[in-house]
Amino acid sequence: MTTLIYQLKITLNHIEPPIWRLVLVSSEVTLAKLHKVIQEVMGWENSHLHIFIIKDENYTAPLPGDPYHLVELRAKSSSRVKLDSLKLGCVDILT
Repeated sequence: MTTLIYQLKITLNHIEPPIWRLVLVSSEVTLAKLHKVIQEVMGWENSHLHIFIIKDENYTAPLPGDPYHLVELRAKSSSRVKLDSLKLGCVDILT
């Protein structure tokens, strides 16, 4: 399988003037690692829970000690899903 490089424009919703970052990531990066990239490029400190909503699917990190967290959110673990497996093309990813 060929590893691709995705160019992602990450834009915060409902902010004027727009705040955005342009990043390059491997198609092999997991959503969990993408979350860490977003935290870094935005200068955030990972102090809130996150959820990716992509093509009507929810992805988030499991909470330690809470085996029902993913079930309650109807979410899949973001630690196992690679960007390449999502077949994104050109879409908006809201976080």
